[in-house]
Amino acid sequence: MPAARVASSLHALCAHLHLHPSSDSVLERWQCARVLYIWLCSHGCVCCNLNNRDLDPQSRGFSHITSRQVTEPFDVAFNFLGDPGMVDERNGVAIYKLLFQIFQSLRARNPRADLRLLFPPDERIFQNNDDPDIAHFLRLGISITDHFASTNRMDEDPRRGVVDGQLRVHGTSNVFVADSSIMPTITDANNADTCFVIGWRMAEILVQEFGAGTGAGAAAKPGWKFEF
Repeated sequence: MPAARVASSLHALCAHLHLHPSSDSVLERWQCARVLYIWLCSHGCVCCNLNNRDLDPQSRGFSHITSRQVTEPFDVAFNFLGDPGMVDERNGVAIYKLLFQIFQSLRARNPRADLRLLFPPDERIFQNNDDPDIAHFLRLGISITDHFASTNRMDEDPRRGVVDGQLRVHGTSNVFVADSSIMPTITDANNADTCFVIGWRMAEILVQEFGAGTGAGAAAKPGWKFEF
């Protein structure tokens, strides 16, 4: 969901619950700030999970290739919440405070419901409204799902990219790349959908280059071999 739409929806929710976020910029910078409802029949309660994602983190990590052998692991340092101005940490604390306000308001409006927090499991983290405690929780609870991308960037200029607009490696006639590595920049969210589009485009290019074919290997030009 676009950041502006998320911010607009969250503004509307806060207005409905008569909440006043400490900073509008926090809502604009966070991609997902949500209270998720999970009905747990075995416990007979409604459990809420407070979760968020930063759309525009200021912290920067690095990756380092350690060998020419593709089987060798490479170094990765994500450097979460490591920006010099601690902007990411301050925004993380602010958004968790807001999410807890939303949770409290929903529970107050539904006194007959057994509304509990699933994550984080201890409400006292927020009840004291203590920024250092919330920041500590933020650092303990942070997680990552790797979506590596942009290592073979697409650019018509071979000095700035690896493949051209036809997914062909610059300087070659028969080498193509069709995965997340060709993205000029990484997507704001899960890049799976973009990978599907890249694969679809690759299929179109192969059909244009070699024809549709009628069977395995039928589309290949003489002397060509497909490797996956």
